[in-house]
Amino acid sequence: MYYNAPIVEAITPKYGPVKSPNNEKSIITGKNFECADGSTTCPVWVRFGEWDFGTVVSGIVLSPTQIEVVIPKYTKPDVLAVEISMNGRDYTND
Repeated sequence: MYYNAPIVEAITPKYGPVKSPNNEKSIITGKNFECADGSTTCPVWVRFGEWDFGTVVSGIVLSPTQIEVVIPKYTKPDVLAVEISMNGRDYTND
């Protein structure tokens, strides 16, 4: 199956808690967030951090330009890359 590569442009909020007890959510904005089966919402995988040490959580496609994800709990403050995968294998690198 072929599809346009998703592109991450922004995440809101830009800063978040590391151990929030409230399961706070974040919105990832970008392009080509399209479900392979043509549905309007589908699960996606969101990786916070590097591929070998990152944390992967599931997200939900809200629209072709937005994904909602629960912010993962981290043990310490850090700057993390945020990447998404529409198929669970291939992640963005932007």
